[in-house]
Amino acid sequence: MRGMFRKVGVVLVCAAIGASVSRADETYTFVVKKADEKVQAKRGWNLQDWIAQRDSMRTRDLWLAMHTPTPYEFYLGGDYRFLDSPKDARDHRIQFGAFARIFGLTFERESDPDRWNAMFNLRVFGLYQQGTNLTLFAGMRAQSDPTSFRSAIYGASLTLYLMRLGGVETAYRRYGDGTSDAAGAGKGGSQFEANLFIDYKFFRIYGGLLTTDVDPAQKRGWQIGGRFYF
Repeated sequence: MRGMFRKVGVVLVCAAIGASVSRADETYTFVVKKADEKVQAKRGWNLQDWIAQRDSMRTRDLWLAMHTPTPYEFYLGGDYRFLDSPKDARDHRIQFGAFARIFGLTFERESDPDRWNAMFNLRVFGLYQQGTNLTLFAGMRAQSDPTSFRSAIYGASLTLYLMRLGGVETAYRRYGDGTSDAAGAGKGGSQFEANLFIDYKFFRIYGGLLTTDVDPAQKRGWQIGGRFYF
C-alpha cells in the first residue's frame, strides 16, 4: 500500500514539473516576441526595408508588364483590285495604320488615280483592329493626277469575327467634292467594300467585293490583299 502511494506521488510530482516547464516555455515565447516587436517599433523604417519593398514592387511590375496587353497596335498591308465594270482596269492600294487605345491614324496610297488618303480613327467598339470592332474615321484625300485637288473623307468600318480565325470586314466611305475639271475628276462620291478574311497569328488575308462611285466613274469589281498586325 505504501509503495502504491509512493508511485502516485512520483507521478504527481512529474506532472507538476511538466506543467511548470510548459508555462515557462509559453512565458519565454511571449517575452521574446514582445521584445522583437519593441525592437521593430524602435528600429522603424530603414534602408533595408525600402530595398526589399522596391524589389518586391519591381517583381510585380514585371509580371504585370508581361501579362497586360499593350495599348498600341500597328498594321501594314495592301490589296490588288480587279475593276471589271465599266472597263477592265487594275489598281492597288497600300495601307499603314497606328493606334493608341481607341485613337488611330491611317495612311493610304492608291495607284489609279494617283491619290493619298489620311484619316483619323475613333474606335467606338472593340479592343483591337485585329478583332471585332466598329471604327469611325474622317480625313482628307489628295490627288495629283490627272488633276490636283483635295477633299474630305469620312465613313465607318466594321470587323466581325464569325469564327475563331475568320470573319467579315466592311467599310463605307464618302468623298467630299474637290476642285473638279471638265471631265468631272475631283467630284465627290462613295466607296463600299466587303471582304471575307482569315487570320493566321499576326497576318490576315482577305478578299471580296468593291464598289466605287467617284471621279465620276462607277466601278465594280473585287479585290484581294493581306495585312500584317504588330
